[in-house]
Amino acid sequence: MNKKFESQFKRIVGGTEEKKLEAKRKLQEVFESEEKNGRLSSYELLTTERDEKIIQDTESYVDKIVKFYGGNVHPLPRKNIYVFKHGAVKTLSKGKFEVGYHDVLDQRIFVEKHFSDIGLAITLAHELFHLKSYKSAQIDKKGKLDVYRSGISVFSAKREVNYFKKLEEAIIANLTHQFYQREIKNNPLYQTEVENTEKIKEKIKELIKKIGFKEEEQRMILDEIYSIPYSNPESVIKILEGDEVKNFLEKDKSSIAKLGYIHGVIDGTIEKDGGKVMFSERYLEKQKFDKLLEEILAKSGDRFKNKQELFDQFAKAHFSGNLLPLARIIETSLGKGAFRKIAEEFSKGPKIKKQGDEISR
Repeated sequence: MNKKFESQFKRIVGGTEEKKLEAKRKLQEVFESEEKNGRLSSYELLTTERDEKIIQDTESYVDKIVKFYGGNVHPLPRKNIYVFKHGAVKTLSKGKFEVGYHDVLDQRIFVEKHFSDIGLAITLAHELFHLKSYKSAQIDKKGKLDVYRSGISVFSAKREVNYFKKLEEAIIANLTHQFYQREIKNNPLYQTEVENTEKIKEKIKELIKKIGFKEEEQRMILDEIYSIPYSNPESVIKILEGDEVKNFLEKDKSSIAKLGYIHGVIDGTIEKDGGKVMFSERYLEKQKFDKLLEEILAKSGDRFKNKQELFDQFAKAHFSGNLLPLARIIETSLGKGAFRKIAEEFSKGPKIKKQGDEISR
């Protein structure tokens, strides 16, 4: 018996009841349909048994997280995950994305496999956290169907502004980092790549300590590195210990310039082997989100033990689609109107000139 796959879209706003039913049928049909005319076949890679294991394990982990945070777990058909050659994503998205992206309405994911098993898993997890979040669509006055909500993010009526979009990216970046710490680093599939990366990171830590970065700064820098995919870490370490690097680091340069130089040396070395350093994504969004969590935590009394407990409330809103509990927490802690203010501060789109769009449907 064939497995029945369900579209992630469960709600349609706008339009008549007849139009809503038609839209739901259309979304389900698109979700189940095969890719037309084989137009993507020239970009696709033949996956190995190992690749398929990575894809299966990653989706299984993401589904557990979605369920934990109150979301509806819907398996994604394997055919809706495309594994591409290096550079394909940038070409197909016309430069808008690199390495991976997802099509919300078609409910398809596109990821590249180039240099790293960790890279494949991390990119896929990130896109799955997007795709498996709460979804609703909207029928506009002209009868056009488009995304209304994707996770915690909400489009304005005229689609000029995507409220909470940067917050959505920060939530997913945090969840992806947790995936790396809890799953990747403890999974035998990635053991060699993790160990090789950690060896090089030890040398990086030694160097950045010498050039003046404090302990907390060292931790933050190293924490951003997911993978340095190179089969011979000792050769990278040898180059970092060489006179050329030593002489540059002794020059009268800023610590940031020296850090950039170290990064350039590593990249230049491993690129010869087809590799590229993989960093944690959305650094600026994460930093801004972290400051918001600290502010709410400081003003919420003893309601939350730590930032993780508070973060969980944002993740629940992202996957369940229920924004009201989060809105109450924010308004109680930061004052009336704070929820709307945060929606705008973390929005994507032109500067907001007027109030009034509903952001909780």
